[in-house]
Amino acid sequence: MLFIDKLELDRQLTILREEFESRGGISDDLRGWSWIKNSRVKPLSEFKLPVSEITHRYCPTYRDIYLKRVAKISAPPSIKTIRGIAYHEVFHEVNFKIKQFIYNNKIISGAELLNEFLPKIEPYVERIVNFSESRTFKLKQTEHELLKRECYILYRYLIIQAASKIDLALSKYKFINRESLINEVIPSISEKRVDGSLVGFSRELSVDIYTPFNTIADIKTGDVRNFHRHILTAYALAIESSERIPIDFGMVVYVKVDLDRLVPYFNVDYFIIGDELRIETLEFRDKSFEILTVRKDPGKPVQCPDFCPYFTYCNPELIAQKAMEYG
Repeated sequence: MLFIDKLELDRQLTILREEFESRGGISDDLRGWSWIKNSRVKPLSEFKLPVSEITHRYCPTYRDIYLKRVAKISAPPSIKTIRGIAYHEVFHEVNFKIKQFIYNNKIISGAELLNEFLPKIEPYVERIVNFSESRTFKLKQTEHELLKRECYILYRYLIIQAASKIDLALSKYKFINRESLINEVIPSISEKRVDGSLVGFSRELSVDIYTPFNTIADIKTGDVRNFHRHILTAYALAIESSERIPIDFGMVVYVKVDLDRLVPYFNVDYFIIGDELRIETLEFRDKSFEILTVRKDPGKPVQCPDFCPYFTYCNPELIAQKAMEYG
């Protein structure tokens, strides 16, 4: 991963493995592959929902599930949604272009990578932002330009980090081949498609980063939320159910771009995908399915989180009052 130091990753995973052993591992009946048994993992209904809808627990009463799936009311999109799409596109495109550059060039050096891509970043990010808008809604011009600037800074940072790693690998290994160089610059990680239907999730899920270390990661561009760990727990259950591969550890990577210092910041939450997280995630799933079965509006919670996508829909009087105050 271009944005995580390998030594720091190894250190954190070593700490997690020691804690994992001291806990005694994970209960087998909470592994994804236990769906075939009469265990807690086995879904109690035929519903299949995206991981995001089940685990994004903005609303304590699950009214968001009711509004979207029963009442057929979509949450209004926001710039946060577009930012998330755009940042993910930057990560995916940079990884692809670095691999393509290494395979296609006779002369491979960090300087050549910079010469190739730095002059092209601006049109690249224009296309990425336009694509992200096409998936959601058209931004105001000021918002469009701001997001372009953020993506430019992120794209440039990743390319520069890759150039540095290329030169470091070339100076360290005199006879390194292209495949090995790619593994040095971009370790064996990838986006992974997985079928989550055996444990009640959608048939085609996408995990941001899958590693060979029993570890998966998710990239987030917004604020830290308690339920972000549950997202990766759901993915872990899905991978275990479809491939019988144990997934023990998770990483939530929070990305923010500093427009003053012109660099992105990365904050990584490392954790064990243990029994407690698995039980809570399955409770989210079962409660969501109950809402779909009963098909009755559960009503608003005592206090609506203002970061819920349905906040404006559920609280029109509060929005109108604030508009009058700032009128």
